[in-house]
Amino acid sequence: MKGNVMTNLPYTVEAENNGAKLAEQICNQINVLNAEKEWVKGFVETFDKQHRTLQASAVRVLIKALKKYGSEGIKNKRYDGRNEAAVDYCAELEDPVIPFV
Repeated sequence: MKGNVMTNLPYTVEAENNGAKLAEQICNQINVLNAEKEWVKGFVETFDKQHRTLQASAVRVLIKALKKYGSEGIKNKRYDGRNEAAVDYCAELEDPVIPFV
């Protein structure tokens, strides 16, 4: 059975679906707003106000997601000139060494 390493909660389809919905929302916001710099500014300012443990957990999740995006992109040849640099960069990311405190 799959499980969440951080909390030992069982894997659920609902959790996976929530992650998929969040990724879709983020991409849609960046695309619709067509204002990457402003979006990043708002994200960072709000992120900085979150609980420090949540910040660390979020960074772990983001790094793991980006790393998987890169490795899966290369493995399955899901890249072209538009995203090749992003896929290559993400594939080189190291596993996060951020303790859960």
